Amino acid sequence: MQCKLCRREAEKDGDLCRYHSAARDALKRGHEGWKQAYSGLSWRDYLNRVKALDETGQWIKEVITLEEASSVDKKLG
Repeated sequence: MQCKLCRREAEKDGDLCRYHSAARDALKRGHEGWKQAYSGLSWRDYLNRVKALDETGQWIKEVITLEEASSVDKKLG
């Protein structure tokens, strides 16, 4: 199976390659710290802030785009 975001091989237990999977894990870990620092910052606001940072890498931005699309699909479905 291929990664949802690129043509690399997806990890055996997921839908992303090891690079995008690591980026998603880092996003989730980072949100915990940001929630404490910014008094309960929502997931969506966190993604928007991280995406806007110049320092944010391409893999993280690609995962954010996927997360945003996923949340839209959940609302429509």
